[in-house]
Amino acid sequence: MDKSEWQSLYDILEPILSDFQIEYSFYQNGKNLKIRNEAKKKVDSAIQRAIFYIKENSEAFLLLTKRGGSSGYGQMDAFNEFKRPNYFGGDLSDFLKDIKTKIKRLEDDL
Repeated sequence: MDKSEWQSLYDILEPILSDFQIEYSFYQNGKNLKIRNEAKKKVDSAIQRAIFYIKENSEAFLLLTKRGGSSGYGQMDAFNEFKRPNYFGGDLSDFLKDIKTKIKRLEDDL
């Protein structure tokens, strides 16, 4: 991927993280079951949207799952954790930092 593709992915994922963070607090601490259920739908939607965009590019998927090590099992384990709401916010935030680092490196190489 080139710099503009990484930047485009970052620009897509950043608002997804923001949406997730807002809804996750309602998902955990909503006043009643209806509020928590609605928030759960939105949390799940944010996770699925992020997964869609990440899986569209193998480089992005590899960057996300690199924390799981080089084995296929470790990478799938890291990806399965990423999909869980209690890990998603932190993992996506870390992934966005990794993308920014990748963009910076690509700029420095020019």
